[in-house]
Amino acid sequence: MAPELLRAEDVTAFTYNHPMLSRLAGSALVVLIAFAAGPGPASLAPMELRCDGMADPLGVDSSPPRLSWQLRGDGQGLRQTAGQVLVSSSLEVLGRDQGDVWDSGRVETDEQLHVPYRGRALRSAEQVFWKVRVWDADGRASAWSTPARWTMGLLDAGDWHARWITDPDLRRWSRPLLGYHSQDGDTAEAVKWIQIDLGSARRIDELRFHALRHTVPERLGFPRRFRVELANRADLTDATMVADETARDYGRWTVELKVPITAVTARYVRLTATRLSERDGKACLALSQVEVVSGGKNVAVGAQVTASDSLEQPPWSAAALTDGLGAPDANPRANGTLLLRREFDVRAGLRRGLASVCGLGQYEMSVNGARVGTGLLTPAWTAYDKSCLYDTYDVTPLLRAGSNAVGMVL
Repeated sequence: MAPELLRAEDVTAFTYNHPMLSRLAGSALVVLIAFAAGPGPASLAPMELRCDGMADPLGVDSSPPRLSWQLRGDGQGLRQTAGQVLVSSSLEVLGRDQGDVWDSGRVETDEQLHVPYRGRALRSAEQVFWKVRVWDADGRASAWSTPARWTMGLLDAGDWHARWITDPDLRRWSRPLLGYHSQDGDTAEAVKWIQIDLGSARRIDELRFHALRHTVPERLGFPRRFRVELANRADLTDATMVADETARDYGRWTVELKVPITAVTARYVRLTATRLSERDGKACLALSQVEVVSGGKNVAVGAQVTASDSLEQPPWSAAALTDGLGAPDANPRANGTLLLRREFDVRAGLRRGLASVCGLGQYEMSVNGARVGTGLLTPAWTAYDKSCLYDTYDVTPLLRAGSNAVGMVL
């Protein structure tokens, strides 16, 4: 006989005489109720939160900052189908699941790498806190991640209220120019020359021609073939040849050409390049410095320089050939260390202290005798006429109410 279907209103009671059956039925009822309540928590968990690829970074000045996270979970085929980011002004607000800086809402996306921040405009040195949750392929939401944070850098030039700090004596040895550079040509066979006027006849013991060694490709423009002449007349009608390297290419790796002189007195020094160096299809003559040694002293410092032609724009100038700053041993402070220290007062009730440091070279900073940061050779090298890097530190734990001292080793 076919079974009959019972309507709910026709059933008044069930009686179970077997205790085990009663317990099983009760358990089954509980399980059914649990499934009926809705989807459970996602098997995915967001963690390892990063801002611009860094954990809790300081000095973020990208626009916009970009947020990333990793996903972990048990099982196969797990994937994120949606996410929500909360960014708050404090941990307390974030703990209430409120994004008073930015609440992305649920966004249908599987992106978890370099997600752009799309909240309100952030201020210089502002610190924000954030967390994320995701939904899996079954539409189940994860728990919120552990909170993370980031701190903005100095976003506008006007936010820098500091001044450059250095030793005044050190500045006299700084060299804004690299040296001499002729106009570029299309052939290495073009003849170019530079001439030094010492102002009066000098007994010359040695000539030194220094190649370019930094900032630009090493030995840029150093002549392949050349001759060197000394004279007392500007037109070189009485010239004495002291070096002739016009028959073959000179030493490929030479960075300093030394020409010893015996018993010659002259006012003018001329180097004539008969074959130029080429790079990227362009030929030129270029040198960092020329020294004229007389009695153990460089008498060419400040001497007038003329040339067949000259590229007169930073970082090049014919006058730089004799500025006295381009020779390897010209700067007595080149390998010196500069120690700086300043005391300052901190009022009671300090909430947070940030230090932004920009150094042309390398530095090590300390506050009240404790080193700040762990980096070496900071900040990184750049072309300082184009960009200067800076570091940001949270020095709050190192400060105390009353007198404090900051130190810097350059």
